[in-house]
Amino acid sequence: MHLRWIFVGLSAIGVTVGLSTCSPKSTPYTPIPDPNSEGLTILYTDFMNDRLVEMTDMGGTGWTTFAGAGIGGLDQPFHPVIDEADRIYVADQANDRVIRMDNIAGLNLVVLGTTGNGTGEFFLPTGLCLDGAGTLHIVDSANTRIVRIDDMTGTGWITFGAPGAGTGQFDAPQACFIDISNRIYISDNGNHRIIRIDDMTGSGWVELGTEGSGASQFNGPNGLWVDSNGRIYIADEHNDRIVRVDDMAGTNWATLQNNGDESLSLPHAVAVSSAGKLYITDTNHNRIVRVDDFDGLGWFSFGQFGEGQYEMEAPKGLFIH
Repeated sequence: MHLRWIFVGLSAIGVTVGLSTCSPKSTPYTPIPDPNSEGLTILYTDFMNDRLVEMTDMGGTGWTTFAGAGIGGLDQPFHPVIDEADRIYVADQANDRVIRMDNIAGLNLVVLGTTGNGTGEFFLPTGLCLDGAGTLHIVDSANTRIVRIDDMTGTGWITFGAPGAGTGQFDAPQACFIDISNRIYISDNGNHRIIRIDDMTGSGWVELGTEGSGASQFNGPNGLWVDSNGRIYIADEHNDRIVRVDDMAGTNWATLQNNGDESLSLPHAVAVSSAGKLYITDTNHNRIVRVDDFDGLGWFSFGQFGEGQYEMEAPKGLFIH
């Protein structure tokens, strides 16, 4: 099933082309100890290695993987999320399902979803986010909709969205995030815009972005994060940058692309700690990057191409907790 994902929007096709330039290494990766650990749970999807990875700092402390024992293997997992009870959810994209487990060892594992477009069905789910009540929202990408469920039995199933470029419509949506006011942000990848709605009726629809590489423009936006001040961070994947804006009007547009000789290539996801540090899946460089602030200070990276310990191939989703 490793080819299914290329049909979801231009972003995925671009990643395929970019990743083909990578070459295998001869030396196993040895991480550098993290000089400024925040003691967080760092959770990311090692997309092409079909596994979910957890660690507690950027030096690889506690590096542990989950590949789907007991339910068959994960197949190109996308965005993960962690709830307030520390349970882990992951969009198992190419298996058309969502998984929840109590920990990275797979304790009390629950699966929801089969292939299709009806109730209890998904087609290439990519993004996950939780509201303040713990209600799960799923970006059902190839079905061009957002799904909300009350729990992992599928209770309270509600959908929003249709194909297109207008209000209430999406083209290959990828990621979502819910702010402290329970407003839902969605990266509408194929339409090169970010959407915010107040609820699953689509009330309060507002959008930011057109196709391009300038201010208020995106090229395949993907992962999203909203910090405690309401600032919005977007992984503008094919512009090789992270964007930060103060609001959905695009106020104080700022970009992060490089730090001296270091640069981002197809960044897919971004997460922001309470101290304001940014964690980024630098997908085409096969690594996780952390910076101290939006000026790129304190640039620090973890990982390299491979399938062994501390290695990765096309890391995608990222969540910190």
